Amino acid sequence: MRLKKIAGAIIFKKRSLFLLFDWKKAVAIMLISLVCFSAEAVPLLQTDLSAGCGQMSGNTEYRVGGKISTANETYKVHFPVSRLSFPVESYLFFLRAGITYKDRLTGSVSWHQNLTDDPGKMKDYDWEMSPADLTIYSKSRLNMGARMLSGEIRYRLYRIDLAGYAPFFHPGDNWQLLAGGEYLYRHFDFRVYDTLQTYPGQNISPDFVPGRTLEYDVDYLIPLLKLGTALELAKGASVELAIGYSPYARAKDEDRHLLRNMVSTADCDGDAWMFSGRLRYLFADKWFAGLLLSYLEIETEGTSKTYINNRLEHIIDTEIISRQSLVTLTIGRNF
Repeated sequence: MRLKKIAGAIIFKKRSLFLLFDWKKAVAIMLISLVCFSAEAVPLLQTDLSAGCGQMSGNTEYRVGGKISTANETYKVHFPVSRLSFPVESYLFFLRAGITYKDRLTGSVSWHQNLTDDPGKMKDYDWEMSPADLTIYSKSRLNMGARMLSGEIRYRLYRIDLAGYAPFFHPGDNWQLLAGGEYLYRHFDFRVYDTLQTYPGQNISPDFVPGRTLEYDVDYLIPLLKLGTALELAKGASVELAIGYSPYARAKDEDRHLLRNMVSTADCDGDAWMFSGRLRYLFADKWFAGLLLSYLEIETEGTSKTYINNRLEHIIDTEIISRQSLVTLTIGRNF
């Protein structure tokens, strides 16, 4: 009798272990199947890498005037007393890497670097007596360096399948509403030389100054809030449009007048608007071509400190303004 009980207990334990093993195996198979099914329907992570060339146009400029403070007094003059305008015309190299989570949340980083360094002529305007009378006008040759970095996060808020809304839509065609943010860093450095200075309305002969006369660096730091829309077609084409706004745009510059040993530095804040678009076409398995368009407008104001021979000369009201258009052709691959 006791042997039967022992035998029964052993058989029961073996059956229990067998059932426990089967249960774990079944759960594991279910989880693997679920993951495989999910990965096939919507990949957990998708990445892409693209490169290309772009063309930039526009300008960056600074204006000074208004309130002037020295060690002895504070007074006001018209605004602007002086304006310097630097073109940013150039061709650029472009590189971008992106990652998408569950076809909904996208992050990307991109980089532009100038390939050409001759953007045109720097122009300098001075209204010494009144805002109606231009007293000094000069043009100078110019070399430019430019590098631009961008980090963007975008979230798909809503998607509508368009099949059935119109006869030209096919299954898989969809419209999306997008929202997110982007942080822009744009740096420009200019080296100015061979300056021709004229004196409009005055009986004074022009002056020509050979060699380097001025160096100017400016940095733009811009966090943007963005809202966009996208149309995706099952045949591999997509179109995106977005608008961005920043109430916290910042511009920092340094202006070095080499002939006078004069250095001016400014730190300004203001706002910025950005309009952008993107066309993309999947022309082969995982390979795509793209066209990127953007227009950026920045307006900032603050004060500039001017030093002569390392001694503070004055503080003056300053505006740093820029308008930049960018067109970029790309080719890339999804992974």
